[in-house]
Amino acid sequence: HAVEVLQMGAHTLAHGFAELMLHAPTLAATDWMVEEITRVPPVIASTILVNQTLRDDREFIGTIHVPTQVLFGGDDKATSPKAGAWIAEQIPGAELRIFEHSSHCPFYEETELFNQALGAFLARVTRA
Repeated sequence: HAVEVLQMGAHTLAHGFAELMLHAPTLAATDWMVEEITRVPPVIASTILVNQTLRDDREFIGTIHVPTQVLFGGDDKATSPKAGAWIAEQIPGAELRIFEHSSHCPFYEETELFNQALGAFLARVTRA
């Protein structure tokens, strides 16, 4: 059903996604996100939606053997932070960082903290 809605009324579905992806949605942030989401042609967007929904990458995650930082929002409206903890547990040496005032977009909602966490991780990785 979501694929049909995406192909026939992308703005409606995108608005619903934006509300889930933001911890504290504002009209400006939701409008911006809907505009960005709907830039993708419906045939491509529906392919992405089906792929990310139906594809099971759990086996692959355990094969990652490079420095990894898992960054997740603490608000579980879109994706549970428990999923982030599970991912970090599967990757040897992975770091987990939960952003308590974010949903799916900590890079947007907690930009400064996100950039600090990512910058510190990159500094550690490049020194190694």
